[in-house]
Amino acid sequence: MGGRLALVVGSECKALGELGFPLQLATDLHSRLTTLGDWTSARPDDGPLLNPTTRELVAEVKAAFALAARRQAALLISFVGHGVATGSGNFFLLAHDSPQHPESDTALHVIQVISEQLDRHALDGLIVLIDACETQESLSGAARHLTDRIELAARRIELLIATGSDAAYGGCFTRTTLAVFDQGLPLRGENLMPVDLLDPLEVECTRQVPGHLGIAHGGDPGLWLVPNAARRDDAVWGRPTAGFVDQLTSSLLITETLRQRLAEVLNDNSSRLRVVVGPAGSGKSTLMSLLIRPNLLARARFTSEYIAAAAFVSSASSIESLARELSDQLCRRVDGFAPIATAVADAGGDVSTAELFDLLVLTPLARLESTWEPINLVVDGIDQAESGVRKLIVSAVVDLASRSDLTHVRVIVGIRSGTGIDELAAFAGVHRIELSPPTVGELARAVASRGPTSDSEWEQCVGQLLRQSEAGGWLLARLLTEITDARACKAAADGGLNALVKERIRCVFGTAAPAPIDSVAAALAVLAAAGSGPIMPIELLRDAVVVLGHHLSIREVRDVVVALGALISRGNSGTRQEMLGMAHQDFVSPTQDEATRIGVSVVEAHHAISTAILSVDGDRTAEYARAAGVRHHLAYGDSAAAVQLLAASETVRAADNRDLWAAWLPLFVETLGSVHPDCRTAQFHLAHWLGETGELNAAVTSFERLLHDCVSVNGPDDVEVFLIRGSLAHWRGSSGDPRGAVREFECLLADCVRVLGPDHPDTLDVRDDLADWRGESGDAIAAVAEYEQLLADSLRVLGPDDLDTLATRRNLSYWRGASGDRAGAIQGLELALADCVRVLGADATLTLNTRQNLANLRAHEGHLEEAVREFESLLSDLPRLIGPDHLDTLAARGNLAAWRGAGGDLAGAVSGYKELLADRLRIQGPDHPDTLRARHNLASWRGLNGDVAGAVVGFAELLADRLRLVGPDHPDVIATEEQLAHWKAKQVSPSSD
Repeated sequence: MGGRLALVVGSECKALGELGFPLQLATDLHSRLTTLGDWTSARPDDGPLLNPTTRELVAEVKAAFALAARRQAALLISFVGHGVATGSGNFFLLAHDSPQHPESDTALHVIQVISEQLDRHALDGLIVLIDACETQESLSGAARHLTDRIELAARRIELLIATGSDAAYGGCFTRTTLAVFDQGLPLRGENLMPVDLLDPLEVECTRQVPGHLGIAHGGDPGLWLVPNAARRDDAVWGRPTAGFVDQLTSSLLITETLRQRLAEVLNDNSSRLRVVVGPAGSGKSTLMSLLIRPNLLARARFTSEYIAAAAFVSSASSIESLARELSDQLCRRVDGFAPIATAVADAGGDVSTAELFDLLVLTPLARLESTWEPINLVVDGIDQAESGVRKLIVSAVVDLASRSDLTHVRVIVGIRSGTGIDELAAFAGVHRIELSPPTVGELARAVASRGPTSDSEWEQCVGQLLRQSEAGGWLLARLLTEITDARACKAAADGGLNALVKERIRCVFGTAAPAPIDSVAAALAVLAAAGSGPIMPIELLRDAVVVLGHHLSIREVRDVVVALGALISRGNSGTRQEMLGMAHQDFVSPTQDEATRIGVSVVEAHHAISTAILSVDGDRTAEYARAAGVRHHLAYGDSAAAVQLLAASETVRAADNRDLWAAWLPLFVETLGSVHPDCRTAQFHLAHWLGETGELNAAVTSFERLLHDCVSVNGPDDVEVFLIRGSLAHWRGSSGDPRGAVREFECLLADCVRVLGPDHPDTLDVRDDLADWRGESGDAIAAVAEYEQLLADSLRVLGPDDLDTLATRRNLSYWRGASGDRAGAIQGLELALADCVRVLGADATLTLNTRQNLANLRAHEGHLEEAVREFESLLSDLPRLIGPDHLDTLAARGNLAAWRGAGGDLAGAVSGYKELLADRLRIQGPDHPDTLRARHNLASWRGLNGDVAGAVVGFAELLADRLRLVGPDHPDVIATEEQLAHWKAKQVSPSSD
């Protein structure tokens, strides 16, 4: 459903003589519309309608309306040929067989037919282009027939005609249109609208006067013809934020203050970070838009190439969405960036970090060859992001502006003053550009240009408004132009910006309302809950409105947003990828108030979005859910759904998951309080992923704090307390204190037995952890004894085919092998593997893991070739069954590399570990213990393969990182020091053993 349908007609009327151009121009126009503008033919045959009879012409027009209505699509009708006006609004388009003096049954009475078809069919907008003589009567007829009827007043219609009451010459209207399509218009927006053609038509077609009629308040940006070719060099070309930039720069009054601040930004191109600070509505985003589109400035000293990439942050932004936005633009605009980004994404080279922003932006930028000109990036509206996301974005900006390998990068940041963000230590000492809001006089001049009210009268009105609120700025001016003078000044006097927003909303209600008032209120409530900027997919808005009990089609949603005018921000307007939101953050609160007054509360709106997110499939909805779903779930009070959404959004990359939970934890705390069960769950996840990314001390500290909070609320004997204690013991052991982990698990086991009983599954799990850490602490024999007893109890309590029982058998065999009983371990694993296959199947994760343990034991017994074959077989299965990035797959790759090296293939071991390290860096991060072990093994195999210098460098770099992470007394640090000393000695005396 939806889409854009075009019917292009070229007609030579036999009775009036051949013109010679209509058929070719119609063919060319149809081609441009379909190839450039995403229009598809409204006819069964993909092509223009050429030389139709009157019957064919009328039938095809009616069929096009019917098809567009069925598809809920926009419709464009274009005619190139003869036109005849007979007076009083009667205007006819002549078919091939029409007479010289037509009547309703011998030609197309265009306005009458359009009016009748609009009575019968609801379209997603209509564009009519008429290149014919005497078209003035079509304009006056349209004005009379289409705008004086209440039921059509909300329709979105664009009518563009070639001339007035005179002749149209040589197809100049269509020829000029085609030329504009090809060249674009530098002073217009992302897409070319029918009204944009007026100026070039007046310049090129000097013997005729074109006319335009738009039946939609303020126009509908969704009714565009083709993308504006002159905008292709913009950083935001094709992005949803292009519509936001259009809105900011439409009818822009460039003040002297704005020029000066813009010059200040440009004149300090040496500063790596420039921060533009100002209150709401001061024009920060407008300034950023002018950096992106400098041709809107008279005699600009720079071009659109100045800004390589630009991102406008919103409440739905995440560090992931920011990274992808900048990366996508840089791939399109910066020579050499795309292939480097592809190589990094494929884990090529020596990637040194696993943070997504690093992978998508920082690392590719760092690897670019130095350029003559700096790469300028814009990040506007950091203050709009959720607090946790904001911290990550600030950190990313600081990295861009401070890393030694990014000296060719410049960042321009927009921050709202009063939020405290510009006062952060991270922004201390940077070049700060203060932007003051527009003055009363400047706003009054901008508004007065709209109509008869004088500057002085508007100055009084705007002055009253700004005395009550300084917010709004240039968007405020646009808002004022959409309200009648008397209502605008009354609202300004009564209540400032909030009253003005409410008054603008009330302008939509009445006999010409685009939908029932309660349906409009539902859409408003959902948009306000989404926030500012083009961030919500249009179909999600529709689905959320349905949850609220109102049924609006996509077409009707567009009717509503067009009627709301300057209140709404739109991206990718008129397409299936359309995004919507409030135009300004300060519009959100009064919009929510007005929706509540009508009967739709803020909480209901958040609930509707939450429900739609959970119940509707689709990539765009899923993407929005990842970015903003948690906020809606928490606002509605469904914190459990927020936790579930985050858990479902986890990836195989530990750094992604750490950032995910870190971004949202502040909102959990703010909404629920730190001791709420779901907030504690979020804290638990974050602490876990801190450990998984190698931040072991941070994980220990987080679990200690969480344990304190949980004990204070639930008491010491709560099951959740036991779970946190087990995780704390695990990460303490991982941070270098395995004996401490044993002691903590011993205490935890005693408490579990006392509270839960000896046969409780959680008690058995703690016994498994204790036995494992007993082995990790160096006492493999004790680990075997404890696993033997645990297996006996698991068989009794859980049964022989339980997953935990099978896992215990595997673990027992592992520690038997570690204790020296490899034959017994192999026999035990062979039996366990047979039962895993029988109970779980050959493709189960435990089955695959048991195969891997068995292959390792066989290799230790000297069966290297057999082990290598088994690992090669495993690696043909693991990526397909559990994924190429699963940790078990990575472990198998490491084992294969090691046993190839042990079998004499030293180069194969080096190559295998080098590739493995790249993937561990990408997936687990640079500080994860597995990544550090891969670095250790790679350095060792390099040395064994003859690259002693490489081994020394590898171990030296590894030692520095281990010291940073765990301190000098950790066993891994000591082992690394020993290896470094060993290979340094080899470097000095190559012949020594």
